[in-house]
Amino acid sequence: MRTQSSDQGLDTVNLNAIDNNIQIPHIDHYRVPKLPPFSQVDPALWFMQAEVSMRNSRITAESTKADTVLAALDVEVFDCVRDIIALDPSPADIYKQVKARIISTYALSDETKLRKLLSGQVGTDGKPSLILSRLRGLNNGRVDDSIIKSIFLDQLPRETSSILISTGITDLYKLAEIADRIAENTLGGVAYASAVNKGNSSPPAKTEIQQLIERIEKIEKLEKSRNSRSRSRSNSRRRRTSTSPNRAITPALCPAHTKYPDNPTSCRTWCSKYETWNSTKN
Repeated sequence: MRTQSSDQGLDTVNLNAIDNNIQIPHIDHYRVPKLPPFSQVDPALWFMQAEVSMRNSRITAESTKADTVLAALDVEVFDCVRDIIALDPSPADIYKQVKARIISTYALSDETKLRKLLSGQVGTDGKPSLILSRLRGLNNGRVDDSIIKSIFLDQLPRETSSILISTGITDLYKLAEIADRIAENTLGGVAYASAVNKGNSSPPAKTEIQQLIERIEKIEKLEKSRNSRSRSRSNSRRRRTSTSPNRAITPALCPAHTKYPDNPTSCRTWCSKYETWNSTKN
């Protein structure tokens, strides 16, 4: 009986041990994410990139997310969250606090972004579609698309802006696509010069839109030229018509009557004074 009791006791111990093993907390294993260098230009965008990398690595715990981000910061940025890191115990939402502090320290305020947008202070390196993306990033939906369009066109070479305006297209993304094609055809993909240097930009190659505009201008010039010639011929006919009666009214005199009007020695039958002169001779 003792042997059976001992066996039962051992079984109970083994079961308890198994239960204890099952209750051991599970630790997720993850790949160490590769975060890009911190960007003071747009810290909010940098955190978006960091969170994508951490999500792909299955990092979900606040403390682990904070450690991952802190390891990617330089000393200057690290120093601005020193007080949060030094807290003991660490806050449950330490990652959220670190993120909020860094963004508030380095990100541009909404007012600064708006002022920068309205003054056209935007990077102009890269394709037109990239310039539009920068404008969109500064805007955040605070300014109407018509203003964004005006600022966008100001960042492009004058020739390109004129072509885009002539299309009548209002969709900004379609305008950016057309501008990209113009850039590829004229510059071979080379980055656009800044708006300040637009006056020195080389004229773009003739696109279909430009050729259409030139054809329209030629047609208008031809129409103006035709109308001008038509008015000139009409005025000439009126002048001839107005002078014809005067020539008809003027009497036709023969050379003798013209030279000796009072006593001509001869006269021609077509002379207006022939009958008078002939009667005096008879």
